[in-house]
Amino acid sequence: MALLSYIAPFAVALGLYYLLRGPSSGIEISNIMPFGMLWVSAPTPASKQFHAWLKLFNIGDRDALLSYHMANFPYDVASEDVADIEREMVLSTHTGGFNVMQIQQVPGERIGEDEEAVSVLLREKKRPQFARASMKVDLSKKNFPVAEFEIHPIPTPVRYAPADKQEKYGKALAPLTPERRHMVLDEIADVVRKRYIFPDIGGKMIEDLRAREARGEYDHYAESDSWARRMTEDMLAVSKDQHIRIMFAEPHPEIHDGDGDNLGDPPDLFDRLKDMNFGLGQPYVEAIDDHRIGFLPIIGFVPSTSEVTRDYEKIQRAIGDIISQVADTDALVLDLRRNGGGHPSTVAFMLSYFLADGPVHLHDFLDRDGVVKSTYSTLPTSELPKDTQPFGGSKPLFVLTSKRTISGGEDMSYNLQARNRATAIIGEDETTAGAANLVTGPSIICEEEFGGGWWHIGIPDTRPVNVITGTNWEGFGVRSNVVVGKSQDPKALARRMVLEELALRDDAESTMLVQ
Repeated sequence: MALLSYIAPFAVALGLYYLLRGPSSGIEISNIMPFGMLWVSAPTPASKQFHAWLKLFNIGDRDALLSYHMANFPYDVASEDVADIEREMVLSTHTGGFNVMQIQQVPGERIGEDEEAVSVLLREKKRPQFARASMKVDLSKKNFPVAEFEIHPIPTPVRYAPADKQEKYGKALAPLTPERRHMVLDEIADVVRKRYIFPDIGGKMIEDLRAREARGEYDHYAESDSWARRMTEDMLAVSKDQHIRIMFAEPHPEIHDGDGDNLGDPPDLFDRLKDMNFGLGQPYVEAIDDHRIGFLPIIGFVPSTSEVTRDYEKIQRAIGDIISQVADTDALVLDLRRNGGGHPSTVAFMLSYFLADGPVHLHDFLDRDGVVKSTYSTLPTSELPKDTQPFGGSKPLFVLTSKRTISGGEDMSYNLQARNRATAIIGEDETTAGAANLVTGPSIICEEEFGGGWWHIGIPDTRPVNVITGTNWEGFGVRSNVVVGKSQDPKALARRMVLEELALRDDAESTMLVQ
């Protein structure tokens, strides 16, 4: 399914990989300095806004962050990991905040007449993972609001690599040459040719990459991570397949043995997923008149089955405990508007709480030859974690979606709609993203040249076939039953529709009692 975020290279099936520009040269900050000591020159609008955001982000105060965003930083100008408060809080908890390592663009640099920018190298406080953040502010407005914000993980710069790994990092991060780029393209082409679910489209992607190489479009790329993001964009432009990813990231030391063929779950996976609240936002219940309405944001679908993690029982119980907080309500709103996807097995597991008692066969995944490679079904209630409570398959269930709802989020929405379980799909847009094809596992390439585990290719090699519809949502998305108006609040609309549905059911029940 689609990839859910910044959250570290081991989460290949959890993250959204940012398609951002590469690094610029910078001004070194000795060691790790508190942000308040950063600006050696007079503060500028861009530096002050970045300072204000990072301070609140590092504290992790939800209400303070929300107030700041309302006044200075619209969420819709931010990249995916801070695209709403739920994701931002997940990132804050997961990283423990950031320390500033280097200014990579001098604060106050003008971008045209009305914009100013700053770019900063950061390091997580919890673990030695590096990131790059850039912020532009609008100088034409009095409070200099944020006009664009991007943050994404990057490989550890060589100068910050452990002393005993300097040589390995130097080899992997050495500037790209024409020969190195050609080698990477050769191996990408080989993987696409052998694995992509649609061979004819795969051929077109290879042809396009080769043509761009011949025209010199890649000649200026010296850094692998930025070139990987560019190639992902180019392949997406040809295929329209949003699951395709070319990734360059340092191997996670706890899950890669250096040989390139031993990817597993790290020993601290449970703690990392706990930092992310297991892919869920904070559930809450509203009491209106005599009814209780539950709201459950679902940001992504973390690994939760025995096939992918040794901690599956603990993870499933944690997810079940969170869902149970809204199970005993009269109606439920699932908020998938920022859902970035994840593991299809976890989608099926969570659907066990929202459908009738299982097992319910959801869909099969077929390879390019039409062979069924995997099958997904819900669990019977008796097999759910003990003392967790399903919402059930009959009470009103509404689903909030948007064009950012992708992959696993679409999987859940599609199944609920196809089975007439969703009372309504309420969308900020007409449809969701339209990404259905599955990457069963990343291919690792160019290990002799770069070292083990640096280059990964995510190429979809299976497609889902839904049991009810006989097809899937690839390229089309999940169509909304109701589209939110531009001036409407999606949650307010969902709340109103829930109350209307509950009133109809109350009237029907009263009529039956009279009869």
